[in-house]
Amino acid sequence: MNTLIKDLFELTRLDTGNIQPEFETFSLAELINDVATEFALKAESRGIALRVEPPPGATTTVYADIGLIQRVLENLIDNAIKYTEAGGVVVVAMRPVASGHAVSISDTGVGISQQHLPRIFERHYAGSRDGAKTSDSTGIGLAIVKKILELHGTEIAVESTPREGSRFRFELPATAQAA
Repeated sequence: MNTLIKDLFELTRLDTGNIQPEFETFSLAELINDVATEFALKAESRGIALRVEPPPGATTTVYADIGLIQRVLENLIDNAIKYTEAGGVVVVAMRPVASGHAVSISDTGVGISQQHLPRIFERHYAGSRDGAKTSDSTGIGLAIVKKILELHGTEIAVESTPREGSRFRFELPATAQAA
């Protein structure tokens, strides 16, 4: 119940404009590694391999709100672990794109039916992962992710195949002009 209340409060603050991004330049690779470390024990305890694949030798500086992007990564990685069975893999990857960096979080989990994909970012839309055996979803996490990324002037995309997994992807700008 506390998680639901906290998530509802956060989403309401995002919706009403009470949370405004505080843009700064930071290393996306460092943030991703920090968040992955935060979830390493959870993944290991569930028998899931959690891998980070930074771009080789590339600068990973982005211009965004580090705290809000941390929240996006936490929600997406947590979901990927939650909906992946033992023996599965969760990969957090980044690669350079024209304006900055693309981030993707993919899993070998239960996947999402095509009929559910258009609605998964709606508030309270739970049960969107086929065959998932989880009851701790508030149905708000992906709505929070979408709203945070909208505040950054970017969108989130998802590809998914039932019983094969899902891949969530978004981009962040490298400079203030792109934001």
